[in-house]
Amino acid sequence: MKRADGLEEHKLLTFQRNTLLLLLRDAGLNPTEFDFSETKSRHVSRLIVPAFVHNPTGYHFMFDVIDSRHACYFTPGADMISEEQYPGSWEALLNYFKKWIQFLKREIETPDLWKAIKPDPVLSESLSSVDPQDNAKFTPDELKHISSSIEELKAYIFKEIPLLQDKIDYINNQTTYLVDSSKRLGKKDWLNVAVGIIINIIFAIAPSENTARNIYTYAVQTLGWLVRNHFMINP
Repeated sequence: MKRADGLEEHKLLTFQRNTLLLLLRDAGLNPTEFDFSETKSRHVSRLIVPAFVHNPTGYHFMFDVIDSRHACYFTPGADMISEEQYPGSWEALLNYFKKWIQFLKREIETPDLWKAIKPDPVLSESLSSVDPQDNAKFTPDELKHISSSIEELKAYIFKEIPLLQDKIDYINNQTTYLVDSSKRLGKKDWLNVAVGIIINIIFAIAPSENTARNIYTYAVQTLGWLVRNHFMINP
């Protein structure tokens, strides 16, 4: 179909557009978050093709053509940011659209733990500014304080997140290692180890970005006395 601007246009039929709507509904997605837009074909010059866009994220599914047969380009893909396929028939293209819906749901429902665990400014400054030679061992009183702080953090995690036994065992093993290692490592070395272990625990158990952020914040607060007392960083 030729447009007023002289470009050719590939359009979806009404029944095809309705099918897409029903597939979104069946997948539990909100159709009002999607719109059709126009874009240039990746294969045919001077051809405009429809793209189905998820407005909150910008992810989209392009309905392209090549040699008068259906083709598609979509983002996100199965394991890459984008993917291109050449199904040929409308029925085969729908199979890729269904897969795209699942890829999209995966991306919008999966918590971004990296965003949740942003470096704490106090902790980051302490680790970067301390003299590498200033790595003295903890005193007996400090060791007791570390043990109680780790127990407090563990109790908070168990209270906030219902966990299966394997996750409980994992946390117990990791926190036991933290307490034991504080008896043999210097202060800076131990703090580096502690940050890594806490992040590993969060990655292993946090069901959402918000929960991950809360655990990390609580951990920094719980161990804040160590940063303030030994690395002279104001809270």
